Amino acid sequence: MVWGTFDSSRRHLENQFEETVYLPETGCSVDRLNDMVNEYLENNTDSPVIQKAEIYRIIVTNGQIAVDPSDWFADKLAHGNILHRFGDRRMKYIQTHKLPYHSSFLDLADKTGYFHAVLDLGHISPGWTFMLEHGLKGLMEKAEAYRSKQKNITREQSDFYDALKIVVQYQKL
Repeated sequence: MVWGTFDSSRRHLENQFEETVYLPETGCSVDRLNDMVNEYLENNTDSPVIQKAEIYRIIVTNGQIAVDPSDWFADKLAHGNILHRFGDRRMKYIQTHKLPYHSSFLDLADKTGYFHAVLDLGHISPGWTFMLEHGLKGLMEKAEAYRSKQKNITREQSDFYDALKIVVQYQKL
């Protein structure tokens, strides 16, 4: 029984991310996840958005979890910051190569002093109001409806929809 145990569990809950014990029987070690991701990247030339979604899939379907009877939320996955490192690698690539046309305005704005910004490859939000009202299932339904209405879909748009499907299918709907 968890009700009425907060006072006795408080210190543990406050330190749960420093004292996390991942269960080996629940998945692969971070080293093995790294190997799996590197193998995927070596063998696939998918677009970066698809690569990021596939890396996410590899982590959430194969990573170890921590099971904590004191915590009502199962939120501890041994991910090793692999997605963050992928984002850093993408950012370094973008900084050393020509930016795609649709984001080249950042360079122009910086050169002219209009504003300074960087390309953000990691933060995507479908909008919390929508998410709280409709959930992931509603987000997927909306994306599929938009996709089906588009006549001349670009590769980039198609990759976005495919990546969304990859990520959402590994969430509890």
